Amino acid sequence: MNQIKQCKLFAAGFAAAALTLIQAAPAEAAHGINGNFDDTSALTWVYHQARDSFAVWTTGGTGPGGVAQCGTPGDWAHCWVYWQMEPNRGQLYAALRVEPIVDTHYHLSFEDESVDCLALTDPDGGGYGFGRMSSGGTCVAVDWVHEPRYAAAHDIGEWYDVYVEAWDYYAGSQQDRFFDLTSFNVKADPVNLWVLWSDSNWYYLPNLGPGAIGLQGWADGIFEAQIGSDTGYSAIDDVSIGKVYL
Repeated sequence: MNQIKQCKLFAAGFAAAALTLIQAAPAEAAHGINGNFDDTSALTWVYHQARDSFAVWTTGGTGPGGVAQCGTPGDWAHCWVYWQMEPNRGQLYAALRVEPIVDTHYHLSFEDESVDCLALTDPDGGGYGFGRMSSGGTCVAVDWVHEPRYAAAHDIGEWYDVYVEAWDYYAGSQQDRFFDLTSFNVKADPVNLWVLWSDSNWYYLPNLGPGAIGLQGWADGIFEAQIGSDTGYSAIDDVSIGKVYL
């Protein structure tokens, strides 16, 4: 597979028995996140709310939602594609990040198939976006941050990098943390899953989905997950983070 951040190691013969194993994890703290790509704050912080479905690298700015397009796609430290905070936050909280690995973007496609036309209105200077066709034959823009979405690859061969960042309300990013990946939903072609365990090795599960994928503890205490396919069209939803070890 195409890989930017780490070189993967595969333990031969491991995958067949993988789901029967429970991975030892660091000391526990509960900071769950349901990464369903529907979070209104997270969608607000995507460049132009992905109103045209394009989820591109984003950074702080003066555009709609207080963000702008990132000048350096892949700049993990200063930019993001999808960044979702945990719902119950204190001063220190967890944030899920889902970034493309191969391309510079993916699509936050609309779950509702009736959102299928381009509305030729620009309410905030962010450009045109998708809408629904009215009975009068006019495409009416939807409320982009309140429409359910899922992550869909732009082309065959895309992979998603999934990791969790600790964030301090006052001090900003506190670096990536270990987390439990409990499940995710495969919306299109089967995908493969690589996870970086706390033993600093990568492990692999092939040919998952379509449908809901429960990991039964196999991906507990991991530092990073990568989901995708070199030969298929990868689309995912409901990336469930059971715990984050802040």
